[in-house]
Amino acid sequence: MKYNELQIKASKKTNRVGRGIAAGQGKTAGRGTKGQMSRTGSKKNPGLREDRIPCYSDYQTKGFYIS
Repeated sequence: MKYNELQIKASKKTNRVGRGIAAGQGKTAGRGTKGQMSRTGSKKNPGLREDRIPCYSDYQTKGFYIS
């Protein structure tokens, strides 16, 4: 493959969200209407599941050996 045979593809433009209904990703900006993930500045705690039981409680703390 030679340099003059390469096909140059334009990089995809980033989607601007929250810029009005006519822009396609307006109003809720693809987040949905309600819930924790639709609020600004909120993150789900990765250590907790839906039923609020910590994920690390699934693993044994003593006698757990990986060969």
